[in-house]
Amino acid sequence: MLRSRASRLFTASMLVIGVMVLVNLVALIEVRAAGNRLHTDTTPRLLAAERVQFDAADMKGAQNLYLLDKGRSRPVFLADQRRLGVSIAAARSIDTSAADMRLLAQVSSAYRRFQALDATIWSELEQGDTSAARRLAAGPATTLYNRLSALSAALSRPSKR
Repeated sequence: MLRSRASRLFTASMLVIGVMVLVNLVALIEVRAAGNRLHTDTTPRLLAAERVQFDAADMKGAQNLYLLDKGRSRPVFLADQRRLGVSIAAARSIDTSAADMRLLAQVSSAYRRFQALDATIWSELEQGDTSAARRLAAGPATTLYNRLSALSAALSRPSKR
């Protein structure tokens, strides 16, 4: 048995150190698990939101390009437009909050309005009215793109669940 005062003090100290190590180990394991859960839950949603934002920028850039080259690069624009539609649909398939779903509905609405406006821009360009097409692209189409971009950026922000 522990008879001397020094041996009792040493044993008590080792017991306290052992408990501290155990508590720290459990805390470290829990923090790591929480980080893994956060990463697993958040990463797909963030990637989908960023994909929508990047595809919208590609689409708007391709629209500007086809206006500059008098329609020769229109197929690039159409491919970018389709890609954005696919990205929006993919973002809807991810488990998202009600707030994210409302944002995605607004993104979809802005995308459809952009498509409709682009049909008018393309028609003006085909009819030879380049200045009218450029005015529409620089004004209302840019406004719609800015809205689409802002909504997509809002999707990228962590939501309060």
